[in-house]
Amino acid sequence: MTRNERRLLAVFSAVCLLGVISVGLGLAGKRHAVLMSDRTRLLAEWTAIEALLEDRDMWSTRALWLDANQPAVRSREEIDRAIYEEAMAENVTGVSTSDHVLMEGRGESHYVQAGVEFTVKGAPPDVFGWLHSLDRPEDFRVLRNLRIRPDSDAPGQVVCQLELLRWYAPLSSP
Repeated sequence: MTRNERRLLAVFSAVCLLGVISVGLGLAGKRHAVLMSDRTRLLAEWTAIEALLEDRDMWSTRALWLDANQPAVRSREEIDRAIYEEAMAENVTGVSTSDHVLMEGRGESHYVQAGVEFTVKGAPPDVFGWLHSLDRPEDFRVLRNLRIRPDSDAPGQVVCQLELLRWYAPLSSP
């Protein structure tokens, strides 16, 4: 081999070596980015797990309270009848209810939900006092989609359209 051929071979070898190093560094950079992304995701998961473990006692206490206090029923009919009767306001002075429609119940493994949509009419202090007595989280009841407007037929009165929801323990067998 002549001197020029050796130089050409050396330059070619150097270019090939630089190409291999360049491709290798590119692949290593991509792999590094993937590993850093995985590391960030795993650190976030670990943080969430640690937070859950720190709150375990609180959630266990809440679960025990729920088991002891959540109302139990035996049938869907019992649930629907109870929520319907709560929405009737038969013994409430100054309040009248109408347009009761039972909502489709929902059930999960840890609760059963019942609901009724209805309209309430009356003087504001009477209506709001009665609604306040219905909205009792400790009784597993809540008012949802409450819409209040003045009664166009009776000055000084209000009309409320709302949904009353209540949650029960999962259905038990008789």
